[in-house]
Amino acid sequence: MTDWFKALNLRSRPFYRRFNDMPLHALPQLDQRIAVDRTRGFIYFRIPKAANSTVIRLLTSEKDVRYNSYEGKRSFIRPSKLRAHEVKTLDRQFFLFTITRDPYTRVLSAYLDKIVKGKRKERACRALQKPLESEISFGEFCNYLDHGGFKHDPHWYPQNWFIPRDICTMAHVGKMESLNDELEVIMSRIDSTRKLGDAGSQRRHRTDADQKLKAYYSRDTAGIIARVYRQDFERFDYSQSPDWLKDIK
Repeated sequence: MTDWFKALNLRSRPFYRRFNDMPLHALPQLDQRIAVDRTRGFIYFRIPKAANSTVIRLLTSEKDVRYNSYEGKRSFIRPSKLRAHEVKTLDRQFFLFTITRDPYTRVLSAYLDKIVKGKRKERACRALQKPLESEISFGEFCNYLDHGGFKHDPHWYPQNWFIPRDICTMAHVGKMESLNDELEVIMSRIDSTRKLGDAGSQRRHRTDADQKLKAYYSRDTAGIIARVYRQDFERFDYSQSPDWLKDIK
């Protein structure tokens, strides 16, 4: 459930007063997923299921130290803590960047990681009127999203929600599909001494969803995702009719 008091309090902060198009009900979750580093001068808009864990590890882990993903993601300042003068001069003080992902692949990855593994399927089960221990098919999951479920969890929030519409100062909007190249660009701006190998392997969250699209999607489910995430396809320049979909019935 949305903590409306917390959401309204966040809306009063300088960052969210300036960028007031972000959905009010989602602000508590979104605020947790925008990483601000004053020392190194960057703001990373973290989109779940879009190489988020890999990027955070590259930004936070140190060699010969046991890495803790939970602590890494919470080691940054949140945008709600930014002062008014910092928000006013955001593009001059910070390197703003994000990584996006093809919506078809991102939704399937979220399903495989959070629904099939059962970590976040309780609300979907209730909405679908299924016993909590029952399995949810990918088709059922897409129908759940289509009936408002996309609003319920940051792992399937529209990517568009994570980045305010009127931020024209984004320095880099990368794509997960060319991740190594994107990370080279990002780290050249933040810390050129860090090597991509320092990101390590993120097997715990990896689903290889890009290799499983044909096995899970139908024309109907693809149509649902194209409709629900239309703004993501348009804003981040992803095709709603990719080549692999031509072979789907």
